[in-house]
Amino acid sequence: MRLILLFIILASFFALGPTCQQVRQESGLNLMVSDIPCDSVGGKIQQELKRLQIPIRKIDPAQGLIETGPVQNDPLPGDGYKKVEEQYRLEMKCREALTTRITCQAVVKGLNPDNTWTQLLETGPYERRFLEQIKIR
Repeated sequence: MRLILLFIILASFFALGPTCQQVRQESGLNLMVSDIPCDSVGGKIQQELKRLQIPIRKIDPAQGLIETGPVQNDPLPGDGYKKVEEQYRLEMKCREALTTRITCQAVVKGLNPDNTWTQLLETGPYERRFLEQIKIR
């Protein structure tokens, strides 16, 4: 089975050949995954989240939904925060037997130097960083 990298951070959102395509929309970052049976994508993502030690807060296979619990990480380079707290919602929809659309939505808060939290309005770079970690085999 082919190793599929879900994301490589590219400023231009350049697609990775025919297996992945990413599109920025107002309501999250969309990714198309091909060549993997649609009904197994959710389970493979759950395995990756466990491997990465990212807590899963909610799973709803009937809705194709996975939500992660809050995780504190280092901020992206250039962000002026001491830490960030990230939560993600992944929604999977089968397009065909071997094609799955994954929509990633994030809630990200940054810890300011004065120890107050601020919710980030632009979460796309954090969504890309999160999805870049997940590899489906």
